[in-house]
Amino acid sequence: MCALTGNRATSKLEADIFTLLDYVLGPGIQDFQVQLGNRRRRIDMLFPLTDTSALIVEYDGAHWHLSREATDWEKSRAMSAGWDQYRNNIVVRIREHPLDPLEYLDVCVPRRPSPLICTRLTLFHLLHAGPRLFDERVKRIVDFLGTSPRPLARDEVNCDDCWNEANHVMPPDLLVPTLRRQRRRADPVIEHAVEPPDEVPPRGFQADIQQEIPGL
Repeated sequence: MCALTGNRATSKLEADIFTLLDYVLGPGIQDFQVQLGNRRRRIDMLFPLTDTSALIVEYDGAHWHLSREATDWEKSRAMSAGWDQYRNNIVVRIREHPLDPLEYLDVCVPRRPSPLICTRLTLFHLLHAGPRLFDERVKRIVDFLGTSPRPLARDEVNCDDCWNEANHVMPPDLLVPTLRRQRRRADPVIEHAVEPPDEVPPRGFQADIQQEIPGL
């Protein structure tokens, strides 16, 4: 993996999302600084697709990006147009609730999301909405999503097409209506002990990534 440190400290969430996407899509660059027009801009994550094009992923936290739609949209346009090395780029913004998507490829994620849910929803969205990727990348994306170590809840997925992709790719036992825990009522006479749910073990090559992100 390659990471370039910019002027702003990289958040732990962004770093973990980058680690997962880097693992699936191939070597990328994090916290990349480039001249776009007359401004020096910071790009959260960049993954080369060809010699002249790249997938650019930005993370928009609700706190810092609230009421910044115009600025974010302008930056997306500039990154999409590219520069000398990468032109005609694909730009995906991961937008934390309650932020709305700015473009068709933007992904909406729940408030205070985990790195895994951000990565999952980004990859599901690329499968159905993004331009065609190389066959090898598509296979790695499908393998990653289909061997996920944790369930995916319907209320985590804002996009109907992404949920349809999940139903095609993920095992049925990992698709659930909600992750919200329902409180059990104690029996009025006999109090029953509530045992913790079984952990879903990591599947496939996702077991490897847990060594880099403990508790994923």
